[in-house]
This record gives sequence, structure tokens and C-alpha cells, in this order.
Amino acid sequence: MKVLYITANFDTHTGWGRYSSAVIEEARRVGIEASVLTNLELPKAKTLYQFITNCLCARKEAKNVDIVHALDTWPFGIYAYFAVFGTKKKLFVNAVGTYSVAPLDDFLKRSLIKFVYRRSQKVFAISNYVANLVCEKIQTDKLQTVYLGLTPLPEPSTSDLAWAREKIGNGKPVLLTVGTVEARKGQSDVAEAVQILTKDYTDIVYIMASVNADRAYLESIAKNKNVKYISDADTDGKIAALYTLSDIFVLASKRLGGHLEGFGLVALEAASFGKPVVAGSDSGVVEAINPNHTGYVATSGDPNHIAHCIEKITQKSPQTFATTSLEWAKNFTWQKTFAEYHKYYANV
Repeated sequence: MKVLYITANFDTHTGWGRYSSAVIEEARRVGIEASVLTNLELPKAKTLYQFITNCLCARKEAKNVDIVHALDTWPFGIYAYFAVFGTKKKLFVNAVGTYSVAPLDDFLKRSLIKFVYRRSQKVFAISNYVANLVCEKIQTDKLQTVYLGLTPLPEPSTSDLAWAREKIGNGKPVLLTVGTVEARKGQSDVAEAVQILTKDYTDIVYIMASVNADRAYLESIAKNKNVKYISDADTDGKIAALYTLSDIFVLASKRLGGHLEGFGLVALEAASFGKPVVAGSDSGVVEAINPNHTGYVATSGDPNHIAHCIEKITQKSPQTFATTSLEWAKNFTWQKTFAEYHKYYANV
């Protein structure tokens, strides 16, 4: 079986890169001959000519494969559609988050996506949250929710732990968010929650670890002395060290128009270190936790409720969530994720 995957990149410093790399690695592990097109071969199309060029590139690359699988809908699903147009090749598309939902507000893009989904054998949504948002705009029976897997992080080294301790300082409890600092991730709401909590937890510290940030948004948050931004958490070892030394992981994401958090791989990473998670209600992060067992769901955009959920964990003690969180994380593997894809590859 030969499959062409179309995706953005393999940068494992990002959730997107971890996801893409894991899917293709698993495909090759089970014996699939996998070829790949990324933004290197399909650069962002700023003109109609560039868009057509990308479609032709995808079609050329798909000439000798059996299946084309786009790992997100826009624009990769469009390229994949033209790669199989007029052929009997199978087409699969993933619906991941922002780039599967936001384009549906545009008439032309929505029309193109309807063609893509109609031609697809299956559309794999990474959460029920994403699937429901897509169904609000497109009537289709092709959607199937398949959760993403967890890529285990290494045990942090002594030097990585020393680095993390220096970054965190003497704060307690330690709250952590890993990921791009931007409005839809809700870090400003967490910072406000921290300000509320300082009345009873004077030494509380909120760590935002990221290699990317919306600078204006970051500057509006960083004024809080209990909030720290770490820009050099650029290895798996450093990230693992931050998870190890944190008490509570917070991903209070929220939907801003079509911009949203489709799932929550970092929430699973935190659980794999035995950490409880506070998840934003208006996001797919809710499906990456076991509510009331591995953490709590906080109302997105509501600092008071976020603070309440954090305090519930501190009063119960974060350590009491460790065993349940570790067991929960084991439910999510790339083997399970890809087995669902492979089942449809073979049976359709």
C-alpha cells in the first residue's frame, strides 16, 4: 500500500509537528510506503497561480500512490482533492481545528471543502468538538472522530531539571501552560486567575513555556509578577523537566470565531507526568482529560472559574491525581490512532 501524506511540517517543537511525524512514522512501521508533501514543497499560496501550482505538484506526487491523506482540511485537503480528481485513488482528510473550521465561514472555501468531503472516503475529526463545529456548516456523513496519540517524552536529565528549577524559582504552587502564547490559548485569563489566587497563594507562579508568542498579547500578560514566560524551552528534555516540577497544568483555551483548540496533546503530556489539568470548556481540550478525575473543566474566558478549578486541585492536593492521570494518558497511543486510519484504508 502506497500513501501520500500532505501536511504542514515535522517540527517536533510544535503540536502540529509531533502529530504529523507520529502519523507517518506509524504508517511506515506497519509497512506502508509513505511519501510526504509539506509546506516546503507546497508553500503558502498567495495567488491563484501559486494555488494551482501546488495542486499540480500534489497531483504529480500522487501519480504512483493508492491513497492520498491530507492531515488537515485547509489547504491540504484541497490539494489532496485535486491530486485524486478523476481517478479511483482513495482520499482521506483530517479535521484538526482552526483550519478545518474557520474556512467554513467563507462561501468559496466552504464550497470547495464540500467537494473535498464528498469525494473523501472518510474525514477524521480529532475530537467530537471539532466534528460538531464542522457539522454546523456542512452536512456530511463522512465524519469519524479519531483521537490523537501521545508521544512519550524522555525522563528529564539532571541538567534539564536544574535549568527548570532556575526558571521557575521558589514559587508554589507552580502552574504550567505549554504552547504558543496567543489569545485562543487563554493565557491572559489564567494570568487573571493567578492574580485572584495571590490573595491566598502569595507565592503562586504561572509558567508559560513556548518558542512562539504573539508579542503584544504576551506583553499584556507579563506585567503580572507571578507570571513568567520561558522562550527557550526548546528541547523535549526541558519540556519534560517543566512538567516534572509543575503542580497543575492549565490550558484554558477558548474559541475566537473560527480559531480554536481542536484537542490537547499537551494536556495528555501533562497527564503522562501525573499532573492534573484544568481545561477550557469551549475547546477540544475537554476530551483530552477525564473530568473530575484527572482535572477539571473551567469555563473558557472566565478567570474566576479558572481560579476556582485551580483552587479545588490545590485544596485536594495535586498529588492525589497522579495515579489516575498516568492511567488516563495510557489510553492515547499513536498505534490506536493509526489503527483506525488503517482500518479504513483497507476496508473502503
